[in-house]
Amino acid sequence: MMKRTKCGILALAMTSAVLFTPASTAYAHGHSGGCHSGTSYYYCGGHAAHTHTGGVCPYAGDTTHYYYCGGHSAHTHTGGVCPYASTVSKTTVKKVQKVLKSCGYNCGTADGVMGTKTVKALKKYQKANGLTADGIIGSSTLRSMGLL
Repeated sequence: MMKRTKCGILALAMTSAVLFTPASTAYAHGHSGGCHSGTSYYYCGGHAAHTHTGGVCPYAGDTTHYYYCGGHSAHTHTGGVCPYASTVSKTTVKKVQKVLKSCGYNCGTADGVMGTKTVKALKKYQKANGLTADGIIGSSTLRSMGLL
């Protein structure tokens, strides 16, 4: 029982500790031997846990960079632009935050910044209003809030 808990904590620590930057792909290797019938699992280049056959990573030639922005799962940046980046002004974000607050969604301070609280609150609002719950301020979201 202790071994399983220890391995679970190690696996969580490994996945939480891996950071990826635009300049390079970080490789975190572990957890080795013992937890799952002696199988070693690796977290390379932002890929999910996987094994290395014959000591070779199946993703070794993958030059794709993965990012973890705003609490979103691993994703790529096409043309260097995050798909979750807000393309609206700080003024519009602030208006959206005020609407979210007035509707009872906790988005933190209405400061015009698309932080994780705002994204989470926006997703909840979008889901509750039959919109695509992507956390992105688009025209359908603005229209439903009466801001467009």
